[in-house]
Amino acid sequence: MSVTVHLSEDEVQALQRMADREGRTPEQVARRAVLEYTSGWRRERDRLIEAILQEDVTVLRRLGNT
Repeated sequence: MSVTVHLSEDEVQALQRMADREGRTPEQVARRAVLEYTSGWRRERDRLIEAILQEDVTVLRRLGNT
């Protein structure tokens, strides 16, 4: 299956910069972005961050006061 996405010039340039930094093609970077977006990875990341914050709230408060 093929999907066409129309990007602004700024978006194309940003995609190219990211691809260049990672030594990958823009297509590979875009595919990875779609996979991450649709896989639930962000929801899991946010859940883990929340768990860490709750677990370490005392330490984080002390660090904020230094």
